[in-house]
Amino acid sequence: MKSLIVLLAVCSLGYAVDHWQELAEKRSSVATVDAPELILYSSKAEPACVRLEAELKKQGIRYQRRDLTVNATRHELNDELARVGKRVDSVPMPVAEIGGVLYEGVTFEQIVHRLH
Repeated sequence: MKSLIVLLAVCSLGYAVDHWQELAEKRSSVATVDAPELILYSSKAEPACVRLEAELKKQGIRYQRRDLTVNATRHELNDELARVGKRVDSVPMPVAEIGGVLYEGVTFEQIVHRLH
């Protein structure tokens, strides 16, 4: 029994040594509560979207942009909005997703407030 325990310990240690860098990267890539992800659904054709993106860039706030002129992105947002009985065409732009919650017609100030 002792030899089995020693063998398992050696195998576990060997795995950790072989994959230490990969394990460290996974651990460091875990999101924290202090840094919620911001996804912005916007279009260059909407002035409010253009202004919001300019302000986010100016203030150095990182976000992921989803272009609503791309059909796949538009369908993705439509599917999300359909869960609450809405459509992309009926909500004010831009739409932001913060921590999994969608905010319609969001402003820079609202984003900053929800991120902090």
